[in-house]
Amino acid sequence: MVVEDAQVFKEIGTQKALSYISPKGIRSDVASSYLLPKLKAGQHPTLHILVQHQVLRILFNDDKRAIGVEFKPNPLFNPNSDSPAQSVQARKLVVLSCGALGTPPVLERSGVGNPEVLKKAGVHLVAAVPGVGANYEDHPSMLYPYRADLTPEETLDVFTRGELDLAEWIKTGDKRLGWNVMDVSCKWRPSQTDIDGFDPEMRQAWDRDFKSKPDRPLVMGAFVNR
Repeated sequence: MVVEDAQVFKEIGTQKALSYISPKGIRSDVASSYLLPKLKAGQHPTLHILVQHQVLRILFNDDKRAIGVEFKPNPLFNPNSDSPAQSVQARKLVVLSCGALGTPPVLERSGVGNPEVLKKAGVHLVAAVPGVGANYEDHPSMLYPYRADLTPEETLDVFTRGELDLAEWIKTGDKRLGWNVMDVSCKWRPSQTDIDGFDPEMRQAWDRDFKSKPDRPLVMGAFVNR
């Protein structure tokens, strides 16, 4: 890869891509890394897990302190269920972790969010937090293919072409199960020459969101062996 203006790399640079997959192809997620080991240990009698259920809202007391959650069977997995909503209360702490897309709706249903939005939805306001559910930015991606001299065992071309026999891979412990596919990740900022060439709208966005934050990349990239 040839880069004519090396300044594009100088502020941030590249690094070896992090991997969260074991050599056997098991992803290091919350369930396999934290919950299942505790369940199998048999030393946590107060740990209870409900699957295929949906949290409707967080419950608050008069002091606006979270004291529990209201939930019911998830209609996606229980389409014929007419079970009423149930609630569970906590003595110490309520942790809400539903991801970037799942967390805001739960907060808004609970009365935490933009007052104008909650009023339109008929939700009682618990806490005015206008930022809930706002300013989400997805990251657009562009793929540039290059021909390389890698062997079939060094790429996932068989997956791309639909030739993957996953059962056989699991049976034989194929090393590609534990492979990131992405070896190197990059974080880039433009050089001053590039910035001077921005159109007025892009320059305004740069000055507002990036200029005073030298550790914030404008572009993130990765080399994927596919």
